[in-house]
Amino acid sequence: MNFQQSVTTCMRKYATFDGRASRSEYWWFSLFFGPVTVVTYFVSEIAWFIVTLALVLPYVAVSFRRLHDVGRSGWWYWMPPAVSTMFGDILMWQYGSMAMLLTMLLLVLGSMAIFFYWLVLPGDAEANRFGKPPVPVEG
Repeated sequence: MNFQQSVTTCMRKYATFDGRASRSEYWWFSLFFGPVTVVTYFVSEIAWFIVTLALVLPYVAVSFRRLHDVGRSGWWYWMPPAVSTMFGDILMWQYGSMAMLLTMLLLVLGSMAIFFYWLVLPGDAEANRFGKPPVPVEG
């Protein structure tokens, strides 16, 4: 799957959270999502808000489908923000020490590393509980 096919597929599956997405589908769409949101921010904050609002749902959906491709529940997408929020509130506001800040940082970075590892894994070659492997799109 190339860049254009990935963006087209993700926009066509705008809010489709079931099924599976290949590595190329996820990473090409990420390459589209990141720079587009950054560039529109510098153009106009209103444009950035509209573009981000329009693209965040397909980005989360393709992330869910990518996790499905490696046999993980899409709900793992929320692991890094949940760890950050939960431990950040508990550790920083309750104790407020530098050791607690470093502990929180390690927990957040660890959860992000695990999430990233899952995203770069090759998908399951056979059908898994989330469906058949994504069909390769010919260029």
